Amino acid sequence: MTNGWEFENLQQVLTDARNGDNSQLEELLGNYPCATVNESLTKLLILRKFRVKRTNFMSQPMVSIAPPDNDQDFQWGITIITTPEDGETEYSVYIPNKYHYTGLDLQDDEVTILAEEVKVKTNIRELHKKLREFHPMFDQTDLERAFASLNNEKSQPHKVSESVKIEPVIENEFLGTLTYDEKYRQYENNGTSKYFPFDLSVYNEEPGHFASLLAYVESKMRAEFYKQHLLDMEPEMIQLKNESWLGEDEELIDPEQFRKLIAIEGIVFYSDKSCTIYCNDGELFGEHLIEISVDANGNYQSVTLAG
Repeated sequence: MTNGWEFENLQQVLTDARNGDNSQLEELLGNYPCATVNESLTKLLILRKFRVKRTNFMSQPMVSIAPPDNDQDFQWGITIITTPEDGETEYSVYIPNKYHYTGLDLQDDEVTILAEEVKVKTNIRELHKKLREFHPMFDQTDLERAFASLNNEKSQPHKVSESVKIEPVIENEFLGTLTYDEKYRQYENNGTSKYFPFDLSVYNEEPGHFASLLAYVESKMRAEFYKQHLLDMEPEMIQLKNESWLGEDEELIDPEQFRKLIAIEGIVFYSDKSCTIYCNDGELFGEHLIEISVDANGNYQSVTLAG
């Protein structure tokens, strides 16, 4: 019986299909009704069950990006796989366990979640915006409330005033050389800063406000705000490693060892001043990215594994 976890490298399944070999993709779609792909073969979504672990000292179960151990302890979620051009190539969002899900449909970016009790229309951007904070431990009631708010909300296109000119390249003494990506409406420094070694991207969805956004980003980067958030995520990630990701011969990892292995790969700032910090996992979690979400007020929100 299929469960949506048959293929370990879903990104490769999608890449092979775009390159002409769709045998694995056809096998997945033919055997698992809760998997769907868009016409251009750039986005693959799979609705499936995830592993949860319950312990006496945790108020909520911890969800892991792995198949469930049994039929009783699981968490429903949707894994979203996109092309590398979309930035984040693989991540998962969780959806309430109270529904009996029957299918999933994808048309362009519009997603339809089918259950015996409900039919929910949403889109990939809205799923990311409203459900990503629920990792790896959360309250089902909060998740149900967020899920109920899904209404296929579209991001509003921003009209650029003729007086607002988008410069193709911005030289910033601290942030580096920022090159504009017109497709994704963001500036990217591609690791050109002399003051930090990783990539930085800043969305430019509101060109008229970009100057103030860039000033904010520069102030945050000068203050090395990310160092505190690396400490914020440590307890959850160390607990996840020691409880769910230890190999047979591995010993428990401590904070000192964890800090030596983790390194920031990139930071993405959005137009509302929120951001995502992406870290190399040092092979602690099977070469997944560690993704830290920070809200528009600069507060740590959550951490999860991606990729």
